[in-house]
Amino acid sequence: MGDMESTMMSEDQATANYVERSMAVVEKPREKFTYNVKGHLELDDTGHPVRILSGLRRFQEEGKFTDSIRSLLEFALAEAEEDLPMHDEDDDDVTLRALNKCRLTRKFVDLAILTQNRMFAFPCHRAVLASSSPYFHCLLDGGYQESDQSEIVIGDLSSGVLMKMIEYAYTGKLVINRYNAQTMFEAGLILQYPVVQEACCEFMSNQLEPENAVGILQFAMKFACEDLRVKAFDFIVENLYFVSQSKEYRFLSKETLLDLIRSDRQLFSPECLYESVMTWFKFETESRKKFLKDFLEKINLPQMKRGFFETVVEKEEIVSKSPPECYQIIYDAKQKMEKRRENGISRDAIVIFGGSNDGVFVPEVDLYDPRLSSWDSLPSLPKHAEGVRHALAELNNDLYVVASGKEASQSAELWRYTVHGNVWKRLPDPTVHRDGCAGACSTDGCLYLIGDSLTVDDVKHGERYDPNTNRWELIPPAAKTLRKSSVVVCMGKIYVFGYHGDDSDVIEVQAFDPKSNQWEMVNAAEHVGRNRQFQAAAMDNLIYLNSMATKQKDVYDPEWDMWHTLPRGDGEHIQGTIVMFDGCLYEMGGRDGIGVKYVNPTIERFDPNRTIWTQIGLMKNPRIHPLCVTLKMPSGK
Repeated sequence: MGDMESTMMSEDQATANYVERSMAVVEKPREKFTYNVKGHLELDDTGHPVRILSGLRRFQEEGKFTDSIRSLLEFALAEAEEDLPMHDEDDDDVTLRALNKCRLTRKFVDLAILTQNRMFAFPCHRAVLASSSPYFHCLLDGGYQESDQSEIVIGDLSSGVLMKMIEYAYTGKLVINRYNAQTMFEAGLILQYPVVQEACCEFMSNQLEPENAVGILQFAMKFACEDLRVKAFDFIVENLYFVSQSKEYRFLSKETLLDLIRSDRQLFSPECLYESVMTWFKFETESRKKFLKDFLEKINLPQMKRGFFETVVEKEEIVSKSPPECYQIIYDAKQKMEKRRENGISRDAIVIFGGSNDGVFVPEVDLYDPRLSSWDSLPSLPKHAEGVRHALAELNNDLYVVASGKEASQSAELWRYTVHGNVWKRLPDPTVHRDGCAGACSTDGCLYLIGDSLTVDDVKHGERYDPNTNRWELIPPAAKTLRKSSVVVCMGKIYVFGYHGDDSDVIEVQAFDPKSNQWEMVNAAEHVGRNRQFQAAAMDNLIYLNSMATKQKDVYDPEWDMWHTLPRGDGEHIQGTIVMFDGCLYEMGGRDGIGVKYVNPTIERFDPNRTIWTQIGLMKNPRIHPLCVTLKMPSGK
């Protein structure tokens, strides 16, 4: 008898020691979010095992669920002795795995959770569920009638969701995807599993896209998920023009849309904001037209391009039939446009944009006046739009930049800087271009984007943006490849220089006539075939070609189909840039020789009348691959 008692005591002591070891709280993250190859979030709540075992210990100390807990822990001890821990697995993880095994094999179960129709029942342990969340703790140990029942119905959840929640109670693990994120969140809310709610919010915040952002925002507002609400709101602010094209956009409230428009982070142009607002109005015109004044006051109408204002805004039926107070806003905006036109402009300057130094993008946008040898600065692009590649053009004395990312799948973004507004604003994205290797130029009142591609595939794409309509449209495809193209406008036509593949020196020169909307081949390949890539600029009906890899500079006369070569300057500007200003050719930036990391800071000027090069100064921010255009600036800038 004594031996048996001694044996039982030693087993009790072993169990107690195991429980104490398992109950020790290890300092580690409360939860772990990872994404699998399918893009699903895998929740591993590393604090869950400690939470369960701490609850069991507390119930044991209070004398509750005593027989069940004793049986469960004895089984867990036996399992722990036979089952080696997995990698990075603590004793509490082994214990929780053993408890789940009890559930799966229905050992010591004393409760069944049923769905509303009672068709599905999930056997489990009262003590484990009561330890897993405040909801179950109150239900099973709060003096309610469920405390003594062997079956409990939870009618707010489907069988599939309820099963996943019980699995989470026993494992601390859950997989969340786009199809179950909201239902799992609601289940976590009902059953009081805050980590599940947090994981669902984390997943939804990473799934934000124009098509679902409004729905996620409304979900976050409904359930007071502040972090998710802020992320969804900010996403819509940054993508409002594209969100306005989604099916869910119509469900935004007036107050929310006004907040989105007047947000300090709102970077879309007034044209894009106006179109977004009109889209919202047209869903329910009759009930919403009374709000028109509120929105017109928040859109900076005077900063619109005049052509868009006259052809789109003033001709919009909702606006033209608006009450007098709305008409007054339109009239005042037009008067400000007129006043701005009368103020005029005063001087020309060279804008130097983009490029890099020591492998780092140069964000400063420099303004250089060669006549005064003075430097100034323009605002930088927003940080996220710095991109990897850019195309730059001037149109109607505004700067247009196409910014693209590292991946071909990333949409290129179009940004515009206006002199009178002194700010960058985002415009509709190009429709087909994904790579800033495309060449940008302007003529006939439109911005043209032609060629692109990081691959060796032939690319014949071209499109143009019309500020008067705020729309892109495709132009006819070119006859031959436009890979790594350089474009320039001369004599009303767009000349494009590009080549075939990475191992070819065959340069194709083509010209596009915007008036006839047709392409033609230019017989210039034989002359320029020895060089692989160019920058181009035009002046006095001549095209100047600057080789990106040599000091060679050629001049082509499209009218007479003649070539000649310029004298070479003193310095080298490998991967530099050229720009025409005040009847002269300016060259700056680039490396001071092939294979040299040193950036050449000098600015050189070629005078066609005297056929000489002169070094005239140093760059404020030296860089390779800079982009340059000329711009007319108001006095004082």
